[in-house]
Amino acid sequence: NVSLSAIANAFDRDMNSVQWVLHAYIICVCSLSTMFGKLGDRLGCGKLFKVGLGIFGGSSFWISRCHSFGGLVTARCGMEGVVSLSPSTSPPISLII
Repeated sequence: NVSLSAIANAFDRDMNSVQWVLHAYIICVCSLSTMFGKLGDRLGCGKLFKVGLGIFGGSSFWISRCHSFGGLVTARCGMEGVVSLSPSTSPPISLII
């Protein structure tokens, strides 16, 4: 990633610790996608989409104001965890066609 060196310089970290910004994405998406699929079936796609949009917006704002590396990784995990909502909130292909 191009931005990893900029993040490492801004927070005065080595590249091994900056890799957690990417690992937070992978861990959250993989662990939460099944749970959000079940919630989408129970609550409905519209409600879950609105909740996800709110969490994504809040996490994006938190990332823009973040001054610590731990806060950046946590907010990134929250923001990208919401990305795992997208398969459960999008309509099936059969409804689109």
